[in-house]
Amino acid sequence: MRARKINQSLKNIEAIFSNVILSSNYQQYGNCISWRNYKPGILKNLSYPREFQILLDHFQYSFLLKDNSFIQFYYEFDDNNNLTSCRLAYYPVPKFSNECIEDFETYSENCNEWLAEFYYDVILDMLKNERAFFNNSHLRFDYDKTVISHSKCHLQFGGINDFRLTSKYIVFPFCFFHKIINDFFKSDFDQAFFEKQKFIEYSRHSINNKIYFEDENDIFLIKD
Repeated sequence: MRARKINQSLKNIEAIFSNVILSSNYQQYGNCISWRNYKPGILKNLSYPREFQILLDHFQYSFLLKDNSFIQFYYEFDDNNNLTSCRLAYYPVPKFSNECIEDFETYSENCNEWLAEFYYDVILDMLKNERAFFNNSHLRFDYDKTVISHSKCHLQFGGINDFRLTSKYIVFPFCFFHKIINDFFKSDFDQAFFEKQKFIEYSRHSINNKIYFEDENDIFLIKD
């Protein structure tokens, strides 16, 4: 039942946000809702542009958006239709800063030793690879029923494994997609769009079916 509702939420995204979607790539196989050619795991110890490129080249997304950013929706259930793991992730297009090598040389002259060494490595990287310095990464909600070393459900940024914001629930795909649209593609939709009956209906469906985790308890807790 829950997997069917998540699939419906994905179809609702396609139906109403089609003008910002370049490609839909989600699918269900067995007890898992994911994307075609799904590859597990998080890429580590890579620059964000490289991580972004690898995932894009291997079609590791549920929806590719018109600016070439993409969204991942992954849900896995046991045979009793209980959620065992999931991921809702947004990978924005890599953004490079306007800072040049000369800027980092200046910074390195006015800081402590270890930070100067970091700037030196940045300068070498920029010279070797002929690229600018980037300043963004992906964000994701993760849930893993079996984990014991940290909260089972949390918001995480990029590869910073030491920082997690515990969450009391996981939203359905439509709500997550709407949040991305609202923050990054709002100019593509006028106010009348968000007042249409279909949008209200799809939003209500997603909100009413979010998945709660009553056992999550943390001083830094995302909840209603």
